[in-house]
Amino acid sequence: MTKITESNIRQPLDLSSFDLTLPAVIVEYPTRSSFPSIGKADRLYQAMDEGMPYRWSPSASSYALMIPVIDAGAF
Repeated sequence: MTKITESNIRQPLDLSSFDLTLPAVIVEYPTRSSFPSIGKADRLYQAMDEGMPYRWSPSASSYALMIPVIDAGAF
């Protein structure tokens, strides 16, 4: 994992090692707690109060945050 510093903050990200296929349908819900108890793999779930996208992970039987929260700390 690369640490974000002032010197590398503007460097382009190399995402070539990721195999990412985005779901075909985006479904909006008011909150994360209002998501269905079991999701569908071909959907992207949006929690409107957070503004964060989630996907259903069948192997984990839970929702996974699509964008990890990055704590850049203080500069």
